Amino acid sequence: MARKNPTTTKGKVNRALTGDGRKKFSKQVKKNVKEMLGSKK
Repeated sequence: MARKNPTTTKGKVNRALTGDGRKKFSKQVKKNVKEMLGSKK
């Protein structure tokens, strides 16, 4: 993801869902979620 900071995930997800980079983005989100869950535990 070469867009600003990946800190605000929800806003980015909403924006990505409207665009055509939806599949690519969902993959990235899944990765981010896994990392988040891993670091929080």
